[in-house]
Amino acid sequence: MPQLQLPIFPAGVTEINDRIAVQKEGGRVCYIHGHLPVFQHEEQDVQSFRMFTSHSSASVLKGAVVEKAQRLLEEGRSMPEVSAELNILTNTLHKAVRAGRLRATQKKTRRRQTQ
Repeated sequence: MPQLQLPIFPAGVTEINDRIAVQKEGGRVCYIHGHLPVFQHEEQDVQSFRMFTSHSSASVLKGAVVEKAQRLLEEGRSMPEVSAELNILTNTLHKAVRAGRLRATQKKTRRRQTQ
């Protein structure tokens, strides 16, 4: 289950979004999630900057696509079935569930009949 993070940042940082902030100090750039540093690099290190800032988070799942995926999951469809119908990777759906953007439904178990 994902842990909630309060959107509180230390003084003197620049907020990028409600989860990540950046701080430049002494020639180093530090990226902060909440109050914890998660990555840092030298100010002139363009490759590290690109590596850290280029990873997007499930940008495929927006608006109507999220709604349709949730509806299909609630109908009891499996992750592979939903991903095939929406033409997105199954891994993208799993990431959205872990991040709390989608709710996975519990699989119904069939009772074995004993004879």
